[in-house]
Amino acid sequence: MKTYKVIGACANFMSGILRLTEEQYKARRHALNPVGGVLYQVVQPTGFKQGEILGYEGEVNKTLLQDITPIETQISDVKEEKSIIDILKLNSGEIKDQLLAMTDVDLAALSQAEAEGKNRKGVLIAIEDEIAAREVGAGDNIE
Repeated sequence: MKTYKVIGACANFMSGILRLTEEQYKARRHALNPVGGVLYQVVQPTGFKQGEILGYEGEVNKTLLQDITPIETQISDVKEEKSIIDILKLNSGEIKDQLLAMTDVDLAALSQAEAEGKNRKGVLIAIEDEIAAREVGAGDNIE
């Protein structure tokens, strides 16, 4: 599963599997079916506004490609350069919003630092869900 940033005014997804934050899902739950963890299947056209970051497994046609860009090409714009220590100072909702833009190495470091520090169950679960979603997208087929 690749991670994308919306660069157009909006991007509409007609099918496929999305990896979303809890806030992104709540705003669109009428158009999505939970697959597990932070993964959701698109059952109705679902739009995202400029600047949003999400994971996507599905067809990227020419129309959609005009409105999204793979995260790897825009990493400097995707997240502010923050150290793990800075991220740990955020509240759990703000941390969850950062997870999509983090590298696998950063996620592992954040998980360890959180467990050794505040040890917030919700943050640790969100990190585990993000890691699991990446593992599913990297090797398994989602039915």
